[in-house]
This record gives sequence, C-alpha cells and structure tokens, in this order.
Amino acid sequence: MLRTPRPGDGACAFCEERARCWAALQERLLPAAEAAYARFLRQKKEILWSAHAEGRLFFRCLAKRDVLKALEDGVVVEAQGRTVLVFTSIRAGRAYRPLHVVLSLDAPGRATVVTVYDPRSEAWRWDASLTRRVCWCDREEVDALWA
Repeated sequence: MLRTPRPGDGACAFCEERARCWAALQERLLPAAEAAYARFLRQKKEILWSAHAEGRLFFRCLAKRDVLKALEDGVVVEAQGRTVLVFTSIRAGRAYRPLHVVLSLDAPGRATVVTVYDPRSEAWRWDASLTRRVCWCDREEVDALWA
C-alpha cells in the first residue's frame, strides 16, 4: 500500500525522491539566501507588494503592517534564485498564526512580497514544523489518495 501524505508526515510515496533532491538543493542555496535576507533587513528601503499579494492579504484577512512586522522575525526556509520563502508568525488574539511570505529580493534594500499564506492551508506539503516542504502533490491528487 502506498503511503499517502498526512499533515506533519514525511514525503508521500510519490514525492520521496523529489523531497531528497529538494533538501540537497536547499542545503546549498540557503546560506546565501539567509545572508541576502539579513542584508535586506539591514538595508530595508522599499517593500513592494505584487497585485497577487495585495489580493491575498484581503482574502486571508491579513494586514500589511502585521506582515511587515512579522518579516523582522522571519526565518528563510526555502530559496530559489532571488526568491525566498520566509517562515514567520503573527499574533492573532492570544495565539500565533504561522505565515509563509514569498519574497523576491529584487535589489539591495528592495524586495517584493509575491504572496502570503498560512501553511496550514496545505499542511500535507510541510513537515510538522511547517518549515520543510515534503510533498508536491496538488490538492486534487491528495483528495483522491485520501478518498
């Protein structure tokens, strides 16, 4: 029987090899991405918002000021080119809400927020800490596997 992805699990049977390759790639890319993100935080002059990110903020009930504040404490968990995925959290009442912010580091001191989302919305894609991608299956594929 094939192992299906569950929130907090390791990679599903379909994604195990991809997860291994992705982890090796991230091991190489993350040090430079972390340094670039730290440099951006020190030099921060301008943060732009993509039209997609603007829409997602509204749809996901997030405020720009909360995302900007959360970026100060964020940790780079993925890198691809000049784009980084930052894991952070925002205060939501008495609890904290996990948040992934996809940020394009455009130039020194300038970045564009590409999108913002709660990683729990597709929890099967992430390990229990929501910081390491373990599955690349689409929602329809996962729904079919769980049916």
